[in-house]
Amino acid sequence: MSVTKIAEPYAEALLELSDSSKKLTTDMNVVSQFLATSSDLKNFLGNPLITRVAKKKVIKDVLGEQISSQTLTFLMLLVDRNRISILDVIAKRFLELSYKKDAIEIAKVTSSVPLSDEQQKKSCREVKIDNRCQPNQACIKNRPITNRRIYS
Repeated sequence: MSVTKIAEPYAEALLELSDSSKKLTTDMNVVSQFLATSSDLKNFLGNPLITRVAKKKVIKDVLGEQISSQTLTFLMLLVDRNRISILDVIAKRFLELSYKKDAIEIAKVTSSVPLSDEQQKKSCREVKIDNRCQPNQACIKNRPITNRRIYS
């Protein structure tokens, strides 16, 4: 069974809970960003040799102050059901479902330099920007240059 199929019911259940609280979307953004920037935490949570008690303690210590008790309870449930290793997939799917429900589209921006906060704020409020920086790729008129040729 694929990881996304396993993650889907958890993301949907969390989405149902989020109807009563918009805080869950903010919390899952925090969790998603934290996992994206901390490979150590991701590896720790995915390690089957580490006990559930140790994983719960680390989650409480690292994320406990930044997320609501409802989200923390959800994360503890994932630890109990041995699904914490796919937390990044669950969080990503939850955010996709949440944005879709709120009619928010994700714009993926690839640039040679990161967009500044000011540039991101100038974008439409209904668009969530997934800003990716690829400093080794030059572009002319938004077309990548490869082997001195411009491809559309």
